Amino acid sequence: DIEKHGTGLGIVALLAGTLIYSLHRAITNPLLEALRHFVIWLSTLSWWLRWIRILIMPGAVRKLMESRWEAGENFQPTTGHITSWGDYIHMQYTAALAMIFGSAAAHFLGGFSAGWPPQCLLTWTAVIFAAAGFHSDCRKQLVEEKYYEKRKVEKTAKAAQEVMLHNKLRRSSQSAPHH
Repeated sequence: DIEKHGTGLGIVALLAGTLIYSLHRAITNPLLEALRHFVIWLSTLSWWLRWIRILIMPGAVRKLMESRWEAGENFQPTTGHITSWGDYIHMQYTAALAMIFGSAAAHFLGGFSAGWPPQCLLTWTAVIFAAAGFHSDCRKQLVEEKYYEKRKVEKTAKAAQEVMLHNKLRRSSQSAPHH
């Protein structure tokens, strides 16, 4: 009866959500992060493993996305897009964990059998959420690598211009007649 137990269910849901997110950030995220870095690193080892990067995110798709983000730079900076993307990825991972833990709780605590066997819809949905999250996480890493590499080059070029301007001003002040 929801009217009788609604407050308790709300509190349990809040605690369960907090626990699932904490477990993800503390346990599954570091493991998935290590796996993601391994997959991206593996794709750099040789030309014939380059297909991994192409499957993750073709260059044309990345360039189109970067162009879209640059066109809207006045409304949201690229770092904002990357941060939002990361939030969506964590939502996919935690949704997968919530489905797994929720169906396990329903099975073991309530005798609900449809939610737990491996062939059930919830389990496969959780796998799809986790796989989609991982794929998107790999895509985000490739975009971040290119973005931060581009920013590093831009900062280095700007610093070089500032040094050249400083040297030019110093030379011009040294060559000016002193009174």
